[in-house]
Amino acid sequence: MDRNRSNRDPMPFPLSSVMAVLIGLILLNSLPVLSLAQTDGDPVAFGTWRRLHSEILDEDRLLKVHLPRGYSEAEIGYPVVYVLYADSSYLYYAEAIHYLSLYGLDLMPQAVVVGVVNVQRYRDLMPIGREGSPESIDRFRRFMQEELFPFIEEEYRTKDFRILIGPQAGACFGLYSIVESPGMFDAFILNNPYRNPEVIDYLEAPFVQALGSGRPLPLYLSVVTGRSERVRSLDGMRLLEDLLTRHAPGYLQWRMSVEETPAFLEPMGVDESLLEIFADYPFPGDTEVNGLADIITHYDALTERYGYAVDPSDQVLAFQADQLAERDLHDAALEVLHELVEVYPHSLNGYLRLGFVYTAVGDTTRAIRYFEECLRRDPNITPARDWLQRLKPPPEK
Repeated sequence: MDRNRSNRDPMPFPLSSVMAVLIGLILLNSLPVLSLAQTDGDPVAFGTWRRLHSEILDEDRLLKVHLPRGYSEAEIGYPVVYVLYADSSYLYYAEAIHYLSLYGLDLMPQAVVVGVVNVQRYRDLMPIGREGSPESIDRFRRFMQEELFPFIEEEYRTKDFRILIGPQAGACFGLYSIVESPGMFDAFILNNPYRNPEVIDYLEAPFVQALGSGRPLPLYLSVVTGRSERVRSLDGMRLLEDLLTRHAPGYLQWRMSVEETPAFLEPMGVDESLLEIFADYPFPGDTEVNGLADIITHYDALTERYGYAVDPSDQVLAFQADQLAERDLHDAALEVLHELVEVYPHSLNGYLRLGFVYTAVGDTTRAIRYFEECLRRDPNITPARDWLQRLKPPPEK
């Protein structure tokens, strides 16, 4: 059968109208609120508690880990966002990341979010002043590199791309890691390291050296401070801004901003920063797509940009398959949809669409197979049930 003939019958179910049904299939990863007694593997409000014993710090550290939707059935790895001050800020940032990667937005890749709960934040996160010292912050840096990163990478499927979200003392740690461990993180979203301007003074010379050394530096650095902060804090911001203006390499994208807010922790512009980090990620709407190869080309370019293997988004694969099918490019649509269910085996979007396209090309056997698979995974998918009843002959009496 010629599957590309121009006088083919129209699609049995308008694919453009399927979108409302499919969006309704998205399940949010909300979990019950945790009781006060935390044990390894217990659910947290937006993720799971994990407990990691650190030999370097000689103490247990609590983590909050949020996994992307469909993680348990997908075949891919994910970039990791590490959040300091997780006891007071984790939920907002995890929800922001979850929202920006939702179906219909696809503004950034899905990510594993790891919140690190404070124990003694000034001891761990500040290189100087108050309780901080070069020795104590270096122990925490080693904890992250030698214990936390390997733990997360062994327990979960990850890609080699790390973002640090660090409020206040966590922002001091972020600047310190740029100086002491280039390449530890690929992007930073920091809040008010200037609250302790002696840290800026302490890091000024090595920061300049790091910027001009030719060593690996992050792709992105965002720093936000509150307008209500002390004058010395704003002076620290201006100093850091001047250093970046004069010394940062061209590939390092950075921004500084001052927020008008009475909050103890400024909003940090997390949404805006994530959108800037992944500005190239959304699939361009003006791209002419005639098959899977045209989609892969975009993600190959992202792989080169970000330095890790970026997988095609399930949302993009589903949408482009719709467009191809509506143009009667059914072979191309099927190629895209088979890629979708191979990489994202949980995707009801893929199985339902495969049923529609195989129905359109007259391959009833395969259409039935994929409608049945869709219903096996979720018996409540009405379009799959309706079409299965039309296509599958009733059993003989």
